[in-house]
Amino acid sequence: MDSTIWKDFINVLNNPLTTKDYINYYKIITSWIQSHRNNFKSETLSENRLNLLSKLNPDVYVVETPGFLLDNEKKRFEKNEPDNFDNFAMILGNRLWDMVTNRGKECPNCEGDEMRYLITKEENCSEIILECNSCGWTETLNGEKWRRGIIETLPANRKDLQRFNIVLN
Repeated sequence: MDSTIWKDFINVLNNPLTTKDYINYYKIITSWIQSHRNNFKSETLSENRLNLLSKLNPDVYVVETPGFLLDNEKKRFEKNEPDNFDNFAMILGNRLWDMVTNRGKECPNCEGDEMRYLITKEENCSEIILECNSCGWTETLNGEKWRRGIIETLPANRKDLQRFNIVLN
């Protein structure tokens, strides 16, 4: 990992505004990614959803409780400098994904993670589905295995969930 770029990222975390709240954190981190896009391979940005995550409106998509404390972020990153940009992109992508995905039920396939609510982006209709972060198991809201193949999805935001009468705990 390039030490200059790593130091620049850590400096962003040193700014108290960065960890003021989850929406600010998301905005600042995605802005940093956008300004350093040329340091990442394009495949790496896609594979780790960073292209998608950088385009989402945090005011619409960031969830209330992403499952981690902002107070710990700077320490977490300082202790774990990634070996390379691919690992760094994976860490950033996972963290940002946690911030925009609402958790559903436990995965019936691996029982190791909670499934996340996603909305399909289809031309004539959209549907809420659940996907496991760990094993990739995907199912419909009825609990049936997703069998329609690979399609484009987005994290289901609060309005999407309300539209489909889904109440989060």
